Amino acid sequence: AIVEMPSTEWKVINGSIPNFGNGKPTVWLKTKIKNNSSELQSYVLELGVSYLDRVEFYLIKENEKIQEKTYGAILKRSETELNHRNPSFDFKIPGQSEVNIYIKAYNSGLLTIPLRLLSEKEFVDKIKGEYLIHGIYFGSIIALFFYNLFIFIITKEKSLLYY
Repeated sequence: AIVEMPSTEWKVINGSIPNFGNGKPTVWLKTKIKNNSSELQSYVLELGVSYLDRVEFYLIKENEKIQEKTYGAILKRSETELNHRNPSFDFKIPGQSEVNIYIKAYNSGLLTIPLRLLSEKEFVDKIKGEYLIHGIYFGSIIALFFYNLFIFIITKEKSLLYY
């Protein structure tokens, strides 16, 4: 894979969530991540939105091939290995080394790129919490459905069908 860098200079993004509005269909982001421990560390870079037309993730390690992964709402399938509702890219950093990450994002509409870097364990814990909340929500909806169905069966009141 050949990474074609933008021709303009890089700018530091100040603020919590990079928001480029509707005017820029393509944006490049870059960052450097260092592993200060002596052990191999696993990380997940999660994009907080799933509506982006295409996202290209490039991981550049010292003396290794460029790792490339893509995600896109307009693609037939994602090349990310993680099956998650948001695009999430997993990677490993050897001990006492650093990697460069480049992200190229395209979108035909609003281009907001909320990024979150998590360790693999933090990512799994976050997903468990999200699934628990979704389970409580959908479980309560199902319970209300059966409650209203039971009341309808007993009272034969047709207006309960609209609930």
